[in-house]
Amino acid sequence: MSKLYKNPPEENAEYLNQLHVLQQWYVFRSERTEILRFLERNPFLVSLLIEAYYNIVKYISHSLVSLEVVHDPEEFGTSQLIAFIATDLGPDEATDALSHFDKKWWLNSLERAQGKLCITLEFQ
Repeated sequence: MSKLYKNPPEENAEYLNQLHVLQQWYVFRSERTEILRFLERNPFLVSLLIEAYYNIVKYISHSLVSLEVVHDPEEFGTSQLIAFIATDLGPDEATDALSHFDKKWWLNSLERAQGKLCITLEFQ
Protein backbone atom coordinates (compact mmCIF):
# COMPACT_ATOMS: atom_id res chain seq x y z
CA MET A 1 0.00 0.00 0.00
CA SER A 2 1.47 3.34 -0.96
CA LYS A 3 1.89 6.03 1.63
CA LEU A 4 -0.14 9.17 1.35
CA TYR A 5 1.65 12.26 2.56
CA LYS A 6 -0.42 14.99 4.22
CA ASN A 7 2.04 17.68 3.15
CA PRO A 8 3.69 17.96 -0.24
CA PRO A 9 6.46 15.31 -0.42
CA GLU A 10 9.26 17.88 -0.35
CA GLU A 11 7.99 19.07 3.08
CA ASN A 12 7.71 15.60 4.63
CA ALA A 13 10.72 14.64 6.79
CA GLU A 14 10.28 10.89 6.29
CA TYR A 15 10.08 11.35 2.51
CA LEU A 16 13.23 13.50 2.53
CA ASN A 17 15.08 10.91 4.64
CA GLN A 18 14.01 8.17 2.22
CA LEU A 19 15.22 10.27 -0.73
CA HIS A 20 18.58 10.62 0.99
CA VAL A 21 18.79 6.83 1.39
CA LEU A 22 17.90 6.30 -2.28
CA GLN A 23 20.68 8.64 -3.36
CA GLN A 24 23.16 6.55 -1.37
CA TRP A 25 21.96 3.16 -2.65
CA TYR A 26 21.16 3.91 -6.29
CA VAL A 27 23.21 5.46 -9.07
CA PHE A 28 21.23 8.26 -10.67
CA ARG A 29 21.92 7.74 -14.36
CA SER A 30 19.75 10.56 -15.74
CA GLU A 31 19.91 14.08 -14.42
CA ARG A 32 19.51 13.98 -10.65
CA THR A 33 16.92 16.76 -10.78
CA GLU A 34 14.88 14.87 -13.39
CA ILE A 35 14.76 11.76 -11.18
CA LEU A 36 13.93 13.80 -8.08
CA ARG A 37 11.12 15.61 -9.92
CA PHE A 38 9.76 12.29 -11.15
CA LEU A 39 9.78 10.94 -7.58
CA GLU A 40 8.14 14.14 -6.33
CA ARG A 41 5.30 13.58 -8.82
CA ASN A 42 5.14 9.88 -7.84
CA PRO A 43 6.04 9.83 -4.12
CA PHE A 44 4.67 6.29 -3.68
CA LEU A 45 7.77 5.09 -5.57
CA VAL A 46 10.20 6.24 -2.89
CA SER A 47 9.30 3.63 -0.26
CA LEU A 48 8.84 1.03 -3.02
CA LEU A 49 12.38 1.69 -4.28
CA ILE A 50 13.74 1.18 -0.77
CA GLU A 51 11.95 -2.17 -0.55
CA ALA A 52 13.08 -3.03 -4.06
CA TYR A 53 16.72 -2.43 -3.19
CA TYR A 54 16.55 -4.77 -0.18
CA ASN A 55 15.07 -7.46 -2.38
CA ILE A 56 17.43 -6.89 -5.29
CA VAL A 57 20.49 -7.41 -3.10
CA LYS A 58 18.78 -10.40 -1.47
CA TYR A 59 18.17 -12.21 -4.76
CA ILE A 60 20.84 -10.71 -7.03
CA SER A 61 23.75 -9.96 -4.72
CA HIS A 62 26.75 -7.77 -5.59
CA SER A 63 24.73 -5.67 -7.98
CA LEU A 64 24.91 -2.00 -8.79
CA VAL A 65 21.46 -0.53 -9.39
CA SER A 66 20.97 2.58 -11.53
CA LEU A 67 17.88 4.72 -12.01
CA GLU A 68 16.92 6.50 -15.19
CA VAL A 69 13.77 8.31 -16.27
CA VAL A 70 12.72 7.12 -19.72
CA HIS A 71 10.18 8.97 -21.84
CA ASP A 72 7.89 7.11 -24.22
CA PRO A 73 8.43 8.72 -27.64
CA GLU A 74 5.07 7.43 -28.89
CA GLU A 75 3.00 8.77 -26.02
CA PHE A 76 3.65 12.39 -25.06
CA GLY A 77 3.96 12.98 -21.32
CA THR A 78 4.39 9.30 -20.48
CA SER A 79 7.48 8.54 -18.45
CA GLN A 80 8.73 5.62 -16.43
CA LEU A 81 11.54 5.13 -13.96
CA ILE A 82 13.79 2.23 -14.91
CA ALA A 83 15.93 0.45 -12.32
CA PHE A 84 18.82 -1.24 -14.12
CA ILE A 85 20.42 -4.07 -12.14
CA ALA A 86 24.02 -4.33 -13.36
CA THR A 87 25.40 -7.77 -12.78
CA ASP A 88 28.48 -9.72 -13.73
CA LEU A 89 26.64 -13.03 -13.37
CA GLY A 90 26.39 -15.16 -16.47
CA PRO A 91 23.19 -14.77 -18.51
CA ASP A 92 21.56 -17.97 -17.25
CA GLU A 93 22.42 -17.36 -13.61
CA ALA A 94 21.33 -13.70 -13.79
CA THR A 95 18.05 -14.59 -15.51
CA ASP A 96 17.35 -17.26 -12.89
CA ALA A 97 18.11 -14.77 -10.10
CA LEU A 98 15.80 -12.15 -11.67
CA SER A 99 13.07 -14.77 -12.07
CA HIS A 100 13.41 -15.65 -8.37
CA PHE A 101 13.27 -11.93 -7.46
CA ASP A 102 10.15 -11.54 -9.63
CA LYS A 103 8.35 -14.53 -8.13
CA LYS A 104 9.27 -13.84 -4.51
CA TRP A 105 8.76 -10.07 -4.42
CA TRP A 106 8.35 -7.97 -7.58
CA LEU A 107 5.21 -9.57 -9.04
CA ASN A 108 3.46 -9.08 -5.67
CA SER A 109 4.58 -5.42 -5.61
CA LEU A 110 4.04 -4.58 -9.26
CA GLU A 111 0.59 -3.06 -8.76
CA ARG A 112 2.02 -0.61 -6.23
CA ALA A 113 4.33 0.74 -8.94
CA GLN A 114 1.28 1.92 -10.92
CA GLY A 115 3.13 1.41 -14.19
CA LYS A 116 5.75 4.00 -13.22
CA LEU A 117 8.64 1.63 -12.37
CA CYS A 118 10.36 -1.08 -14.37
CA ILE A 119 13.13 -3.27 -12.96
CA THR A 120 15.43 -5.02 -15.42
CA LEU A 121 18.85 -6.61 -15.78
CA GLU A 122 21.83 -4.99 -17.41
CA PHE A 123 24.89 -7.10 -18.17
CA GLN A 124 28.33 -5.64 -17.61
